[in-house]
Amino acid sequence: VFAYLNVRYVVLDFYKMPNGPEREKTLELARQIFGDARPYYEDERLLVYKVEPPEEPVPFIILGYGWGKREEIGAQVARAIETSASLIVRCPEYRLYRLEIEVQSSAGGKLELLGKGGNPIACYNVQAGKRATLASPPMPLSFGENEVLLSWHPQQGNESLQVFELRCEMVPAHLF
Repeated sequence: VFAYLNVRYVVLDFYKMPNGPEREKTLELARQIFGDARPYYEDERLLVYKVEPPEEPVPFIILGYGWGKREEIGAQVARAIETSASLIVRCPEYRLYRLEIEVQSSAGGKLELLGKGGNPIACYNVQAGKRATLASPPMPLSFGENEVLLSWHPQQGNESLQVFELRCEMVPAHLF
C-alpha cells in the first residue's frame, strides 16, 4: 500500500500526537508495520521510518462505493452493505486471485460477486444469524485496479449484510 501511494517515509510526531489510547494505537500499528526495523531517524519529538519497497508485491483491497460507515460490533469492526458495494482489488501482476469475505446478517440472504461487465464470479447463501467466511473461486485479475461488485439480496425486507473482513491472495502458480 505504501508503494502504491508513493509513501517514502512515515513520521510520528510526539508533540502533535495526543497521549493515551490514540498514541498507543498509533505506536502499535507502527510496530506491526515495521516490525524490528530500526528507525531512520529518532529524537525526543520524532520517530521516522523509511519505507522500503516490498520484496514481493502483494494484492490489496480498496473500498469503493456503497459501503456503510465503520462500526464496532463487539471487539470487531464491520461495514454494512445495503444492496451493493464495490471493491477495487489492486493486483501486482496478471494471475489468478482468491477473495475471502467474512460476513453476517440477521435475516440471511444471497450475496453475489460480480466481475468486469457484471459477469458472475460466485453466489453464496448467507444463513440468518451465522457468521461465515466466503471464499471465491480463483479468478483472473489484471495488473492494476480490478473492480469487483458485491450484490446483496436479503431474504426479508431491507436487512443489511455486515462485512467484517476482506482478504485477497494470489493463487499459487502450481494450482493452475
